[in-house]
Amino acid sequence: MAIAVRWTQHAATELQQAALFLEDARPGTGSAFVDAIEDALAIVAQFPRSTPRIPGEPENTRKAVIPRYGYWIVYEAHADVIVVLTVWHAVQSPGSWRQAGAP
Repeated sequence: MAIAVRWTQHAATELQQAALFLEDARPGTGSAFVDAIEDALAIVAQFPRSTPRIPGEPENTRKAVIPRYGYWIVYEAHADVIVVLTVWHAVQSPGSWRQAGAP
């Protein structure tokens, strides 16, 4: 049974910025990126603890990797909801997603 997915404002803004950047670089890529994010979150909603934990973070803080685009979806898995904290490009420092304004 899938649980609800809730986006923080920060994560929603990052998704939009990443999609626009990719679309500008190569038309059609932005919408394909958003589709890949949505597909990954559909799996996460079914199996919230199936993705890797983030070292140094609480047990429920995890990342879903979107390898084709080099992005992570960082989220908190709760009993009744997935909270998307950030959409983070993997070339950035792994621990710096918290300092970049993610809750």
